[in-house]
Amino acid sequence: MERLGNKGDLTAGELTVDIAQGLYLAGQIAAMFTSQAWMQIGNLMNNSRFQKFNKKLGIVFIVLSLLSFAPGSLLSVQAGTSGFNVSGRSLLDANGNNFIMRGINAPHNWYPDETSTSFQNIKAKGANTVRVVLSSGQNWPKNSASDVANVINLCKTNKLVCILEVHDTTGYGEDASATSLAQAVSYWKEIKSALIGQEA
Repeated sequence: MERLGNKGDLTAGELTVDIAQGLYLAGQIAAMFTSQAWMQIGNLMNNSRFQKFNKKLGIVFIVLSLLSFAPGSLLSVQAGTSGFNVSGRSLLDANGNNFIMRGINAPHNWYPDETSTSFQNIKAKGANTVRVVLSSGQNWPKNSASDVANVINLCKTNKLVCILEVHDTTGYGEDASATSLAQAVSYWKEIKSALIGQEA
């Protein structure tokens, strides 16, 4: 079978199997949101074939799979649901208005005492979104579930869409100090009590 890219990379057949597994897993995660599904995605991320595949493309693929194919996901929202939904090429808010993200990063993990004031200033500048830096505890102090719940409440107070990110994993596959995707999955599972029910 012909190899894709360099010697030792995936064959087209291996890639097809990995894509099929990814699609199946995406549906499983969205449908169940159980710890078993999160363990399976962690196992996929640690799979040697997945690691040979371009990690950035693989991550984008998994995210798009979750959004595109999973029941109840952003791209398959049923009529009458509240929150964000997609219509054609537009992201719509709960009122059916076109939503365009305007925002900035907030280094919450590094400057937690400044988060409340930062969010107020970000909103005052016309932003509707804030990307919040969190840590799973590998490279910086861990943000607890209660801390994340507080961040979400600050976003709500300031009418900002809250985009949470685990900064320890930023650069995974390119930066030796970045933690694995499986470790990020473990962190999200650990703090899921702060996240469930907060979806837009």
